[in-house]
Amino acid sequence: MAQLKKRLSYNVEGPCFVDSTCIDCSSCSWIAPEIFGAQDGTHYVKKNPQTPQELERFQMGLLSCPTNSIGDQAKRPIRKALDALPHLIEDDVYFCGFTSHRSFGAQSYFIKHPDGNWLVDSPKMTPYLVERFKELGGLKYIFISHQDDVADAFHYAEIFKSAVIMHAKDAGAGLKVDLCIKKDAVTEMGEFVIIPTPGHTQGSLCLLYKEKFLFTGDHLYFENGLNVFSEYCWFDFEEQILSVEKLKKFSSVEWILPGHGGKQKIERGTFSPAIDQMIATIKSTYK
Repeated sequence: MAQLKKRLSYNVEGPCFVDSTCIDCSSCSWIAPEIFGAQDGTHYVKKNPQTPQELERFQMGLLSCPTNSIGDQAKRPIRKALDALPHLIEDDVYFCGFTSHRSFGAQSYFIKHPDGNWLVDSPKMTPYLVERFKELGGLKYIFISHQDDVADAFHYAEIFKSAVIMHAKDAGAGLKVDLCIKKDAVTEMGEFVIIPTPGHTQGSLCLLYKEKFLFTGDHLYFENGLNVFSEYCWFDFEEQILSVEKLKKFSSVEWILPGHGGKQKIERGTFSPAIDQMIATIKSTYK
């Protein structure tokens, strides 16, 4: 629970606040950018919610904070925000909220599918999410994009008897991996395409769903265009750029859904040119 005595001075006046235990993971501003801002390595409340919709988004951010660093002195009921998670993005794709400190607040996703539901990376273990996943039909597969974002995946896998999917080169992360990706070529599973994208880590994977939704882990994100975390590359940055280039052939992508960094819906047909533009910028910066 957030502590008033640790309230940051950056917060605007009002009942809503972020305290000094914030780890600057951006999960709150990812959910409610109109409420939360960032400065000097931390997040803060830049605007108190004024409408029921803004309050719900603020509370979803509060629930999703991995370090419980967000508080509301007004102690308003939170049930509506709780019931909004997992939250529908589009079609049958949801973001889970409830990020984990084990993955530094990485976002995770739920896909409801007639052949079995998928969890993409892992939220923290909460009884509430267990019940919600049961109501939505369980978890057939748990896809782990890379070793940093395992979080509590093994707990969910045990409860739901899920098959865990992960690349062999990242698989030493405390999980029993059922489908271990060992090759560099794509693996197709119906409407799902598993794409090896080494760079951020040696075993990083992306997941493409319906040729439309691209789950990128920490490989790629959107902020004023496509971007990569050059300062947070744990394996090989040049390899990562080559892996990004390989994604160009998936030209129908409309959603960029990362673990960290901004999510974004883009116009169909603009993904490949956006990659070209990003790579040209990187090459001009690092030459």
